[in-house]
Amino acid sequence: MRRIKKIATIFVGLTVFATVGIAPAYANFVTHVSTYCDYERVCLADSAAHDWGAATGPRMTSAIEWTLDGSYDTTALSISGPKSHSTTVDVWYKFDTDTALPANVYGRYTCQAWQGLVCDHSHILLNSDEIASWSDDWLQRLACHETGHSVGLTHPNVDPDGDPNLSISENYRCMSLGFPGPNLLGPHNVSHINAYYG
Repeated sequence: MRRIKKIATIFVGLTVFATVGIAPAYANFVTHVSTYCDYERVCLADSAAHDWGAATGPRMTSAIEWTLDGSYDTTALSISGPKSHSTTVDVWYKFDTDTALPANVYGRYTCQAWQGLVCDHSHILLNSDEIASWSDDWLQRLACHETGHSVGLTHPNVDPDGDPNLSISENYRCMSLGFPGPNLLGPHNVSHINAYYG
């Protein structure tokens, strides 16, 4: 009887921990931001397999590789690349030579094909003029941030009115708005990725 009580206590404790401990962890994940996915909204990726390719030049491609190997490869995602551009690549990084981004917009994620909350493949457009003189750390931060959008992470420090709070949180690191800042995923972001794609 005592053993059953102990097991029941552990089960209740774990249930309370899971209910209370996990709910706030979804504060910057797409399922709590939008009810659908489209060209303008951040979407979940269609699977943990995340193939990528780039047409960004050696410095930016190196920053992308550093980010994917240093942050995303340690998550439940299965990262592979670089690959040549096709509709089967999950994320394609490119400079804004065809469609110029506005000044002070350093990068932009867009889903190219979606169904519901899930994106089949996406593009990350990078502002070649704005980031040309950036340090490697800043390029890595940009790659980390925009890649986060390609797996469903949103900006944790934007209030309901859409106004940014530029303070950088250790829990969110590269997904927080503002430069300079950390160039790796925060533990909060990693927990989202692992919970959804693991």
